[in-house]
Amino acid sequence: MTTNAILLLFIALIIAGGLSFFQYYYKAKTKSNMNLVLAFLRFLSIFGLLLLLINPIISRSTFEIVKTPLPIVVDNSSSITDLKAKEIVLDAYKKLSENKKLQEKFEVQSYRFDNDFQQSEKFDFKGTQTNIDGVVKNLKSIYKNVAFPTVLITDGNQTSGNDYEYSFDVNSKVYPIVVGDTTTFLDLKIMQLNANKYAFHKNKFPVEVFLQYSGSKSVKANFSISQGNLVLSKQNVSFSPSKKSAIINVLLPASKVGLQVFKAAISSNEKEKNTYNNTKNFAVEVIDQKQMWH
Repeated sequence: MTTNAILLLFIALIIAGGLSFFQYYYKAKTKSNMNLVLAFLRFLSIFGLLLLLINPIISRSTFEIVKTPLPIVVDNSSSITDLKAKEIVLDAYKKLSENKKLQEKFEVQSYRFDNDFQQSEKFDFKGTQTNIDGVVKNLKSIYKNVAFPTVLITDGNQTSGNDYEYSFDVNSKVYPIVVGDTTTFLDLKIMQLNANKYAFHKNKFPVEVFLQYSGSKSVKANFSISQGNLVLSKQNVSFSPSKKSAIINVLLPASKVGLQVFKAAISSNEKEKNTYNNTKNFAVEVIDQKQMWH
């Protein structure tokens, strides 16, 4: 309620009280209890009328402290047990989830993931898959339009899902706690593939592929794009500790009308621990220009 409204209410009280007193006490020839009742009723009627004219608005402001969410996400896959890191994971989780300073600043919430993602404070490390990319998608769905930090406790070995390196929001920091064997293994992968959704029959359409390498020695790799058993494009790519990425641009023929499915693949003579990210399928709809004009 504003200061002006309070002042008007005070004036209304004086006016209502003054008129009631003047009419039933000051001018009254006799004083009785009935005069008191009539004066009170007249006061209420006058004050009520003035109150309607003033129409004061009563508002109330409340403040609520909303803490930033801090999801602690634990890898629940069996590889944690295989790497003899179970006790390390449980100890790290306990220290973080029970930390008083973190609880004062953040809304600490616990999750576990393997092939599924769920809120949990208990872990059995019996999951058969590790899908870190699924963690990213689920957290974004839970905390929509909110920037939040994430603590990720894992061995880092993803066995399913898309590459997660660039999946996390740039505005949301990730604090990984990597357990088990942290040795860097040799790995070739197709990071991203760009191709048009449509192409015209008997024309050529461009395909852009981003390749990445992790390792400590020089490697010669073979990159190819095929359709069924037919290899449409093939070339050699070299990587080294100082050259860990490459961009391949290819023009492919649109020789058949309809939806055409292709496969991009990269390989080498070196043994890789994870070959899931060595291939990527994509499709292009080839349109007959003659049919468009009929």
